[in-house]
Amino acid sequence: MSRLAPVERDALVALGDLLDEIGYAALYDLSAGGALFPGDRSAARRLADALPGEARAVLRLCALDTPVPAGELPVDVGAVARRLLDAGLARQEPEGLRLDDLVVVPVLSGRLLTATPPGWRPPGARSGRGYIGEDSLRLARALPDAAGRAVLDVGTGCGIQGLLAARGAARRVLTDVEERSLALSRLNAVLNRCEDAEVRAGAGYAPVAGERFDLIVCLPPYLPALGAGDATVATGADGLGLLRALLEGAADHLVPGGALVCFAQLLCDDDGPLLARELPALVRGGVTISCAAADWSPLHPYARELGARLVAAGRLPAGLDAHRLVLEALRGLGATGVATATIRAVAPRPGAGARGARTWVGGGAPRHAGEVYAPAVGLRFGHDQSLRTAVTAEGTSHVLPGPTAALLAAFDGRCSLDEAATKAWGAHPDADARDLLDEALARAAELERAGLLTRAG
Repeated sequence: MSRLAPVERDALVALGDLLDEIGYAALYDLSAGGALFPGDRSAARRLADALPGEARAVLRLCALDTPVPAGELPVDVGAVARRLLDAGLARQEPEGLRLDDLVVVPVLSGRLLTATPPGWRPPGARSGRGYIGEDSLRLARALPDAAGRAVLDVGTGCGIQGLLAARGAARRVLTDVEERSLALSRLNAVLNRCEDAEVRAGAGYAPVAGERFDLIVCLPPYLPALGAGDATVATGADGLGLLRALLEGAADHLVPGGALVCFAQLLCDDDGPLLARELPALVRGGVTISCAAADWSPLHPYARELGARLVAAGRLPAGLDAHRLVLEALRGLGATGVATATIRAVAPRPGAGARGARTWVGGGAPRHAGEVYAPAVGLRFGHDQSLRTAVTAEGTSHVLPGPTAALLAAFDGRCSLDEAATKAWGAHPDADARDLLDEALARAAELERAGLLTRAG
């Protein structure tokens, strides 16, 4: 890997020692409430302000992207902060010292310097590329044991898969096309004592031509392009150009029995992911492929979120009805919903017989608005009596998003799905009836799969 300057390495080692000493993971979890990033930063700051000096300073500096005045830095924290400043990892502002658009997130028994999440940044701020999301954690949970194996992490971002999810790897190569991501990966390799990791610049398999691996992992871009002027157009109309290239080249870069594991959000029609029908044509050399999709949801909320992100990133002009534009573009591709999916491609072992080219595993939403549902028998709620925490008769606990919890509360065994949706959410002036019904179908399916809802009668 490109070696860090001694001043950078020393600063990261000192930071790691401080985080270990202060029990940073527990402090961070307290401030974030179990989330990946604190959702309510005002509440997290109030919590930090109530802590003793050293813990307060570390949490404000490393977790909350908050300037800390020099006079409030205890001796040990101040010494590390000065090292970070000298290394260019922190900056001095009138209000105090702060990390340079970075936070430290404890995750997967390690910790990552990662860009601040998009929701924290004002308009015109840095792009924040290199932050981690829930999709990164889901991919990490889908990976096989990497101990003793050679691992390639394509599009590594801040290095979560190659450094932390691939614990015990005998060899690891991390690649990306963005200098910001490469820099974060190099920093995190030192912070997590993985200095043997190789960090290389380049797209797809270009940086590893002629090399083979036991495990290749990627969280590819999957946002659809919205026309020739869209910055994502190189990834294809549906955003999956890199994923297709990785699947097509898997046979040349996997050892026998090796696996490529990717995670993406896939556009679906009512029968499953649109990509699934392409899979047999994307692999060769005896490689087998599977696509396990779940968490189907309708287009309406996805289009709203995607439209807002495109406007915030400057890829669509402000004031445009981005939601409707995105919705029409997605429907033009034949999509009726989206699903999260894990895609696996496995190279054959010597002497193994040929197998089917693909399988698709997934649960579609029920499609009948008039069906009547009721909460499952034995369902109870959490110790705080909050509907957000629901527990089945078998003791399985589920923390539900607010809209899903409200929908569960609306079912009484007498009203239909569409009636329950109206009761739970009321009239949304910015969503047509079909969009609302699609959302209700998806959330009812989620509750049914979790054992929290049953069909009445």
